[in-house]
Amino acid sequence: MPSTDAEPPGTDPSKTGQKAGTESTKPSPADGRRTLRTSSHDFEDTMGMLRRKTPKNTSSLHTVLRTGSIAELEQHYSPSFVNYDGYPGATLLTTALGNSDPSSRVALAHRLLDDGADVTRHAPLHVLLGQNAHDPEPEAELLARLLDAGADVNHAVPDVGTPLETIAKKFKFSDADNQPFYDVLLARPDIDFLAPGLDGRPVLVNLRKWYALRGHLVEQVEAVLNRRGITAPPEPVDD
Repeated sequence: MPSTDAEPPGTDPSKTGQKAGTESTKPSPADGRRTLRTSSHDFEDTMGMLRRKTPKNTSSLHTVLRTGSIAELEQHYSPSFVNYDGYPGATLLTTALGNSDPSSRVALAHRLLDDGADVTRHAPLHVLLGQNAHDPEPEAELLARLLDAGADVNHAVPDVGTPLETIAKKFKFSDADNQPFYDVLLARPDIDFLAPGLDGRPVLVNLRKWYALRGHLVEQVEAVLNRRGITAPPEPVDD
């Protein structure tokens, strides 16, 4: 009868360097190479996205910014993309500011601002204030952050005018609805109510034309001018 202590063929300890009666837990060389290749591939993909200035899938990123959520953003976005310039007439920031959901709009925009988004291009204030659905309190905080980052409170855009005129023209909202936005805009020391706005007319003149729906706003603007020691120009008398 053969001895039960005999080593199976091919397991001579003297040739393998393994002590008799022990079992190796080391992976085979092939397994090690496979694990290394997988880890290396994942690492290179991650580092590649972090270094890349242009999104790999610009269409998917645009869709997420326009209609998606902050959770979805992480699948398509790297901070190196923050000022990507490949969308005609838009930046990543202005695309996010046009998101159809106010809560996603705020979260996405704050993330991009955290990463250094440029606030001077493609009228981000107008995009934010021109939306048809708002959550005024958190969006007013976002508005203040955009202004603090350098967005121009007096920038006039054809067809909508200045940021103040943009929100004032959204007649579906009352002055009470818009008050959080008014509070932020009217507190800016650099806002100019007499500068050219919509159609080249002074902002205050345009607001007065909408007095029936924006009377409370007009009164607030005139009060700010009075506190500055500026007499509000009289309203023109119709012939």
